[in-house]
Amino acid sequence: MTSSIPPRPDFFRERWLSLEGLWGFMFDDEDRGLDKRWFEEGLPDPVDIRVPYPYQSRLSGIGDEAIHPVVWYAKKFKLPEALRGGRVHVKFGAVDYKTSVWVNGRFIGEHVGGYSPFSFDVTEALGDENLMVLRVEDRHGDQARGKQDSRLKPKGCLYMRVTGIWQPVWLEGCGDAWVEGFQVFPCIEKRGVRLRLHLSGELTGLKLRVRVFLAEAEQASLVEEVKNRVLEVFLRLPEVALWSPEEPDIYTSEFILERDGETIDHVRGYFGLREVSVKDGRVLL
Repeated sequence: MTSSIPPRPDFFRERWLSLEGLWGFMFDDEDRGLDKRWFEEGLPDPVDIRVPYPYQSRLSGIGDEAIHPVVWYAKKFKLPEALRGGRVHVKFGAVDYKTSVWVNGRFIGEHVGGYSPFSFDVTEALGDENLMVLRVEDRHGDQARGKQDSRLKPKGCLYMRVTGIWQPVWLEGCGDAWVEGFQVFPCIEKRGVRLRLHLSGELTGLKLRVRVFLAEAEQASLVEEVKNRVLEVFLRLPEVALWSPEEPDIYTSEFILERDGETIDHVRGYFGLREVSVKDGRVLL
């Protein structure tokens, strides 16, 4: 079973493939997988695990609460036609704690941290049939754990440890330039919004098209020549609909990178507008 729900509705691309569902999985308590080169041909004796549930969860199909400092994952997948002809990134919502990634035996990259999302460009490693392998270390030593209890049985308000993949995993496709992310800064007094976009890839000859909607009605748009990897734009809105619990108005944003009339990347997101300030020792909303 794979998810049909976009993993990032606030940062959505049309071309994506969920990698959730059944993966091969192994504990590596003796830490021998690297020497045995499990990342090349896959795991020698795997069991099934349902991603994105950690092995400690019964929903993963394993439900083992013991401490295992090193675990491995393996997933075979076909590259769909929709993801061919451009760049492909693998994206992880979160993996706890230190993650190494291989695709078809090729080392892709490493990430440290159990709570932050990360991604890698895997374009050059992909073929028609693919094998992705992850090695995850989670030694529960001097590392950020949040409210996880490093002891075998959690006590008080602490909860059971989480090791490995515990957030969505998916592939995304784009062109040779792409939007990495965006930030929103309300400008209530100026009746508008300031957007900061972070771009990557080949920026030569690019234009950025931005559109903002409220209840499917276009509120503002602009086209800007791309000169830097960080680009800031201001859009004046005909009306400022502030978000509140009683009236949770949400704006939809659309970012399109174009070159010579061709769409290179297309991302949709959303945001609410509200200013927070401090005056005379009071927090104002």
